[in-house]
Amino acid sequence: APICFDIFAPDTIRNMTRNGSQLAANLSNLAWFGQSTASDNMEAVLRWRAIENRTPVLFASNNGRSVLIGADGQDLSPRLELFEEGVISATVTLTPRFSFYREYQEWVNITWLMLFLGLLWIGQRRENLLGGWRSQ
Repeated sequence: APICFDIFAPDTIRNMTRNGSQLAANLSNLAWFGQSTASDNMEAVLRWRAIENRTPVLFASNNGRSVLIGADGQDLSPRLELFEEGVISATVTLTPRFSFYREYQEWVNITWLMLFLGLLWIGQRRENLLGGWRSQ
């Protein structure tokens, strides 16, 4: 399970789900951030991890902020707010779901990189072709 800031590396949960995990849990020590937005930021990233991997994610923090996030990014449980004591309980059906991004993420990144480089090359060529005309 990803601990604290491991969630900022997308391959952590992606590799877990590729290997058959149907639920990810993140335990975080965020109390030392106090009344900051650190928990909001962590939760937002975990929502993206749940959506991109189509896998429910449990977010549990020692500062109270805790929630079970569904594979679609929606809350599956009541949430605990900052420094609120309590227990969350929810029933989740664990079913393997296909995620295009999870399975082909490397190709998605390569495609975007090639598109960017192609547009950069076209822009440079265009600048070279128009450069002489603009300078006059």
